[in-house]
Amino acid sequence: KVFRSNLQDYTNQDGYDLYDERVFPISALQALRDRIKHPESDLAGTGMPEFVEALNTFLTQERVIAEFRQARTMARQVSAEVSESINLRVPLLNQSLQELQARIDAVQPEFDKLSDIGERFREEIHRTRDRQARGIADSFKAYILDLPKTFDEDFTQYQPSNIGFLDYFSQGQREAFEKAFEKAFERYLKDKISSWVGQAEKDLEVGLQYLRTVADEYGHSYQMVTDEMTQKLTGDSFKAPNRDSEEVDVPGWAKWAMGLYSVAAGNFAGATLAMGGFDFNTIFINLIAALSVSFLASVIFGVMLGPITFALVGLGLGALQVEQGRKKFVQLTQKEFSKHLPKLAEEQWQPIYSTVTK
Repeated sequence: KVFRSNLQDYTNQDGYDLYDERVFPISALQALRDRIKHPESDLAGTGMPEFVEALNTFLTQERVIAEFRQARTMARQVSAEVSESINLRVPLLNQSLQELQARIDAVQPEFDKLSDIGERFREEIHRTRDRQARGIADSFKAYILDLPKTFDEDFTQYQPSNIGFLDYFSQGQREAFEKAFEKAFERYLKDKISSWVGQAEKDLEVGLQYLRTVADEYGHSYQMVTDEMTQKLTGDSFKAPNRDSEEVDVPGWAKWAMGLYSVAAGNFAGATLAMGGFDFNTIFINLIAALSVSFLASVIFGVMLGPITFALVGLGLGALQVEQGRKKFVQLTQKEFSKHLPKLAEEQWQPIYSTVTK
């Protein structure tokens, strides 16, 4: 019931509930075990047969329907544009060259208006881009600088359990201990960065939603001016065909810009035609790549390790109980981590800003 309630919005298509066809339990581990024991097994009870059947149905039937639906939508758009162009030109066929030139001269103010609309929209995009990029980069800096506040509590779940803390004081085991803690630190930093990226995605969605609204407003203003131009050129009030909805009554560039928020909100199907090849997820893939988390974790831990080792060895094994020693290790790690965070936050600000603006 929980799965159905959370997924029902995604499994309804044209009024038909696809939940039972799309959602079923599957165990890859059980399938692997069955196949190892019985190479000819049909994998019944693992969910694999149902998965393969659903995948085949989608690839051989539903995918084709989806492709044709997209082609149909594009064909309708082309038909509407061709009809509009024809209807615009027919009234002008009987006009003399002098009359046509006079009509063209009469719409020069409208051309200036269109140019102004385009320029203002570009400026709005640039302002929004810079504002969002700066805000996201600043949020990373603030987020990183706040990590020490909860480090003790957060890092506990990442500490390796298969290596005893006393191994740190054994020369033969120290290297394995350090590698295990470096891996733990890397997992901690990756999870923290991933958590921030999730928030950054929401922040960017806000900016894209704002641009969608702005594109809609400028698009309607643009369309009103072009309708005025059409009226002056043809001498009659003109209404383009198939403008039955608010979504259609905007120019193509406005639809593209409005499609940005559809992608951000997860409505990929509704934005495919408007957006062309835009891939929203690429922004965050590039963002994570720009941070180079594994490299950062390795560098930071490597620099911290010297002071931590010196401090612990200086205390001596006899001065420490195992649990106390582990806590002391975490405290020292937190202390050294805090020293390097301002530099990390400062160095990564520009790469994040540049990634978002691009």
